Amino acid sequence: MASRLLQLSTSAVAVNIRQHLASLLFEVSNSNPEEFVRNVGYGYASGLLLSVGVQLPQSALEDLSASSNSSGRVFNPVTGQALDSEPRIKDPFSEMTDEEKEREAERLFVLFERYKQPISVEQ
Repeated sequence: MASRLLQLSTSAVAVNIRQHLASLLFEVSNSNPEEFVRNVGYGYASGLLLSVGVQLPQSALEDLSASSNSSGRVFNPVTGQALDSEPRIKDPFSEMTDEEKEREAERLFVLFERYKQPISVEQ
């Protein structure tokens, strides 16, 4: 049932029920934000707590980032995936020379300047 309630809390169709589910799940967690994060997970808790107007506790985030199960594996608090199973992302700038980085920065600067300019519609 808890899983179905959490799925319903992210439904685009049931927007009004989100507030009621957040209140229900928060009350089931004894109105304790840290316990709420442990019960529903950081991803769900962050959205639900912010929708209710309760500050997300910093200690809950620290506890989750350092948490591990009985096998000693550390998990990502947002995705729930073991950190050693997550793919390693290679830095795209590691193989670029300083000149290439400068050219890329200039190219991006020009693109952002073009983006900031108002669009004129001629008829």
